[in-house]
Amino acid sequence: ALPISPLLAIDRRSNFSHGRPGVVYTGIHDEDTAVLQILPNGTKHQIVTLCLDSLIYLWELSDRQKPNLRIVNRYRLASASSFGGAKAISVCCLPKDSPVLYVGTESGNLYTLLLEDFKLKE
Repeated sequence: ALPISPLLAIDRRSNFSHGRPGVVYTGIHDEDTAVLQILPNGTKHQIVTLCLDSLIYLWELSDRQKPNLRIVNRYRLASASSFGGAKAISVCCLPKDSPVLYVGTESGNLYTLLLEDFKLKE
């Protein structure tokens, strides 16, 4: 299993590097868009990224055979436009070891996204 340790994340346009000294994971998003936020999910060895096109990605760190970073899930609010608009995602908040991600939009709405299945909480 991966040891729990402080990690550093660096955004490089549509991809990012995440790791500690001597270990580097690189994630490449499906689309060529800027990464707005990189949020580590504590002891679960997961990372959430929010991109400019309002897509949220859930990544998982794995050390099977060789260290890798893979996309586990992705989410976009229904009718979210790519660059602006009422449902464009502007910010995400991931409390430490939380099962939910809070998603804020340009219009001021707040949604709760369940990390387990990447669906909105009713």
